[in-house]
Amino acid sequence: MITRVILIQAYVFMLGCGLVMLGIFSGVDFFLQTDPGLTSVLLLPDTALLSILFGATLLGSLSRSAWWRLLPASGVAALCVYTLLHSWLAGGEGQGVSAISGFLRMRDSLAVIMLLPALALMATNRPGKWAARTVAAVMLLVALLQFASMLGEAVIPFSAGFRFSTNLLAILMIGMIGLAVLGQSLLQPGALFFLSRLSLAVGIAAAFAAGLTWHQLSQSDVRHLQTSGERYLDAAEQSLIRSLDARIRLMQRMGERWELNAALPSEAAWDQESGGYLRDHPDLQFIALLDQQNEAVMLTQAQGASSTAINQLLTRVKATAGEARSAITDENKASLQSLSGSYGLLLTPLAIGIDSWILASGLDLRILVSNDLGYQLRPFELRIERSGQTIVGPPGESDFLPVQSRSLDLKDGESWQLHIMVSRNDVAGPGGALAAIQFVFLLLVGMLLIITQRMTNLAMQRNQLLRRLTVTSGPCPTLIY
Repeated sequence: MITRVILIQAYVFMLGCGLVMLGIFSGVDFFLQTDPGLTSVLLLPDTALLSILFGATLLGSLSRSAWWRLLPASGVAALCVYTLLHSWLAGGEGQGVSAISGFLRMRDSLAVIMLLPALALMATNRPGKWAARTVAAVMLLVALLQFASMLGEAVIPFSAGFRFSTNLLAILMIGMIGLAVLGQSLLQPGALFFLSRLSLAVGIAAAFAAGLTWHQLSQSDVRHLQTSGERYLDAAEQSLIRSLDARIRLMQRMGERWELNAALPSEAAWDQESGGYLRDHPDLQFIALLDQQNEAVMLTQAQGASSTAINQLLTRVKATAGEARSAITDENKASLQSLSGSYGLLLTPLAIGIDSWILASGLDLRILVSNDLGYQLRPFELRIERSGQTIVGPPGESDFLPVQSRSLDLKDGESWQLHIMVSRNDVAGPGGALAAIQFVFLLLVGMLLIITQRMTNLAMQRNQLLRRLTVTSGPCPTLIY
């Protein structure tokens, strides 16, 4: 009986201390950051507060006073209810920010899962025991299904963490909290606390070591991610500038040959040259020559290009042809104009004889980025914005988190925002998993140390008691026959 109580109390104490340390380390790290982002924070600040409160709830459950358990459990319940209510009013968990931290709120699924054990620990007597056991079974089942979902063995429509590493940590904590709630239901009300001061000191030291190790490993992964994002952003910027300059020079050389000949190309020469360019550069959608009235006198479309998109681009060319003619200089005879979609226009004013012409080409920036940068950026993705509108971005952007951002000023005055993004599943994937597993491992080591120390101490006390009883009763009488 005493052994079972010591096992449960050591487990609950270590988990409670570990959750408190987890929340403290991640909360302090968040407030020390000058510009926290979703890829730089270790835990969401609301989640860190939840961890501290629930850790205090588990520690309070070991006390004979009900208030030490009810007060933090009420805080957990209030935080979870607030999160769910705010998400309902805002229209989703990703909408708005927390009124507590001014940052993204914790996920609704985590709030629901953590609300259940908080309510169960607030209940007392026999109904409380059955509620705790039911909640423990539910939490263990949820943890098992979530883990199967991470391995690809099941499809679960929700996740407890906002990215891979925090999701794994949340799954492990949910399972361990379920076991703690189950263990608490097996203890008798008002059971004696069998852990000594030395055991408590050992447990706190082990929990601090676990939290510190988790923090350092997670920070190392965050720094590696940010350094990699900066390096890939440099590569993306250089490659993008190089590719755009190459397309601009391509159009300039095409027009300069006609200006040198002082005549427009024949229809056969036009078809051969423009068709070759479109075939060699899949990102070019069309090449057109516009007269003084901004009407296309020659037009070649890329195979498979959208006629609707090309007509829209030509309409835009007619609207901006006057500006393009006035922008001609000796250094730069072409200009790039991006649109609200993924298309851009390359406009090259020409002076052939006494007439002025416009050589226009449509550029699909999505194909340009995919062909020139797609392989280089893996596992990152590039998003390009102009005036707050996305020109190019990864599919399903809600599953990606921004890592690094930078402004790109083009020669013709265009200003783009480049964002390197990474999938939630790739944010500190293996490294984050190692940090979570290391954290749990050190908590279990601390629990074993507590149990070993306490069991050794009890064995020594029993030996001393037996020796005192032997001395008090004296030697056994010898029988003479």
